[in-house]
Amino acid sequence: MKNIILISCFLITFSTVLSQSTSFIYELKYRPNAQKQYYKDQLFYLDVYGKESIFRSQHERTSDSLIQKTGFGLGFKMNYNHQYYTQKILTENKVYRIISTPIFSDIYSIPIADLNWKVESDKLKIGNFNCQRAELLYGGRIWTAWFTQEIPLQDGPYIFHGLPGLIIKISDDRSDFNFSLVKVENKSVQISPLKPKKEITWEILRKLESDFYQDPYAEVKSRNIGYVNANEKGEKIEISMKKMTESMQKNIRDNNNVIELDQALKYDY
Repeated sequence: MKNIILISCFLITFSTVLSQSTSFIYELKYRPNAQKQYYKDQLFYLDVYGKESIFRSQHERTSDSLIQKTGFGLGFKMNYNHQYYTQKILTENKVYRIISTPIFSDIYSIPIADLNWKVESDKLKIGNFNCQRAELLYGGRIWTAWFTQEIPLQDGPYIFHGLPGLIIKISDDRSDFNFSLVKVENKSVQISPLKPKKEITWEILRKLESDFYQDPYAEVKSRNIGYVNANEKGEKIEISMKKMTESMQKNIRDNNNVIELDQALKYDY
């Protein structure tokens, strides 16, 4: 996928953003495992409407819409790693990372502290936008952002916000995560964000992650929920809970390069 695909005739004003919904589509290129040199690509939508914005994957966006209409979505991630769902209340400078627990999908929110940007004098043209550089220490990583005052919206991908213009591109010093704006859409969109059951701390999240790693199917067993597996012919096959647990634990270890390095758990191999 090309890094930047911006429409040359696209013009936007701050009043336009606040009066109608606008979707800024970002490509995230990230490295799931810091010990391996392979990357994944995924599209995310920053949907802005009035005082709020929601950042979520294309899959999550479709799921939220279905939940709004039918009460049922497309399901959630099977572990805590690489969840990037974020809700911002722009006028109140409030930012929340939204967490969904694996399997039973309980929804929680974590408030994000104010970001202390250092705006630099460096300039760069990215796509059709004149951008300026800014740096930030967040989550144990040093981030370099390029923002444009041509879109005077203090927002950006994931939890990043607070610069005097929209963030067009941002990446960390380890080259593990790279967000790039690839498209802008001006059309009506339903925000319909997830509704967290309660606010939690990073400490509580680490405890949830640790408990899940130690026994991923503890809640399934505690609720005495039956489970079956089948092959391609629909024939029932025997399930080994031990093997399922080991497989889930391996998946968590193999995808444990999280954005917030200062909150990351260290797992036994």
